Amino acid sequence: ESIMEPQYSIDFRSRFHPDHIADLAKSGLEEKTIMLAGIKTVPPGEIDRRLGWHQPQVESAMSIPYGKTGFERSRIFPAFIDKSGHKIKYLQRKNSGVHLYVPPCINDSLHNSAVPLYITEGEKKALRGAQEGLCCVALGGVWNWKESDGLLGELKRLPMVDRPIYIVFDSDFTTNESVLMATFRFGRELEKLGAKVKIILLPSGTEKVGL
Repeated sequence: ESIMEPQYSIDFRSRFHPDHIADLAKSGLEEKTIMLAGIKTVPPGEIDRRLGWHQPQVESAMSIPYGKTGFERSRIFPAFIDKSGHKIKYLQRKNSGVHLYVPPCINDSLHNSAVPLYITEGEKKALRGAQEGLCCVALGGVWNWKESDGLLGELKRLPMVDRPIYIVFDSDFTTNESVLMATFRFGRELEKLGAKVKIILLPSGTEKVGL
């Protein structure tokens, strides 16, 4: 079943690089969701300053801010393959740590333990989940729930006792040993805080499926 892409105004489109518009539309994000989240195209002259170094493969970047923390990740175009053979789609300033992405529209429900919490990988997926009415947050990567002393502090500070938590990583997590390990270890850490954790297995066909 095909899903209609959101329609963006001419004024809105004029603020973004065409590749960024296509990427946001592919995620099904509406104009008001994007604006509320503060997502924007980074002027070419600012890319190196925001990253803190020069990455020659990067032609354009789209900033995804993490609220008022000052932290941001950049969706870069085009993606490139690093020396380890990994496909790199996102970059952030070196030594800026890991953080929990919280869509601005779920702030009221985030601290209500009666509201089920969905945790996915990737900011745009969390935004789409929130757009559809879920209390959904995101990790920048499947291992980004960890800090040096254990579970990410931003997760520890959320009410967890008896709270339904749904971990929703991409559909291929069962075939990727590292992702599978990250998923179950993450779930155990949440259970230690008293959460009622379940893992959602998304249906998949020939391609990987995300939330």
